[in-house]
Amino acid sequence: MWCPDKLNLSLLTSLLLLAGCGFQLRGSDLSAIETINLTGPISTETRRAFVTELESYGVEAVASTPGVVSVRVNDERSSRRPVSTSANIDAAQYELRLEIDVSISLDGNLISPDTALAAERIYSVDSLNLSGSYEEQQILLHEIRRELASQVVSRVEAWLAKQGI
Repeated sequence: MWCPDKLNLSLLTSLLLLAGCGFQLRGSDLSAIETINLTGPISTETRRAFVTELESYGVEAVASTPGVVSVRVNDERSSRRPVSTSANIDAAQYELRLEIDVSISLDGNLISPDTALAAERIYSVDSLNLSGSYEEQQILLHEIRRELASQVVSRVEAWLAKQGI
C-alpha cells in the first residue's frame, strides 16, 4: 500500500537526482572578448541599450581597432500599429515593433552578414491617462532595445563558440 511518507521520500529523491544531474539554464558567455566596436546610424537610446547590455557581460564598447569585433547597425526602424479597439472605436492596444539591420565583422571579414533582427511588445492605451500610456510605451521601447542587444550578443557568442574561442 502506498503511504504519504513513501510519496514524500520518492519526491525528495527525485528532486535530489534532478538537482545533481548538472542541469542548468543556458546563459551567454562573452568572456573570450573584452571589447566590441559599435558603429552605424544608430539612435542614442539604442546605443545606450547596447552599451548597457554589453557591460552586463563585462564587454566594453570601444572605437574601431584591429582585432576588435565590430557590430554595425545599418538601419533602425520602429513602428506602432493598433491591434485592438475599445467600445468607443478608439485604439485600446498597440503593438510596438523595432527592427534593426545588423552586420558583425572582425578586421573587415564578415562574421554575420546584414541580418534583420526584430522585437515587439503590445501595450494598452488608457485614453484618460495619456501620460501614463506614453511612459509605458517608453519603458517597452527600452525593453525592446535591450532584447535586440541581447540578440546581437547571442550572435557574437555563437560565432565565438563556432571558432572554439
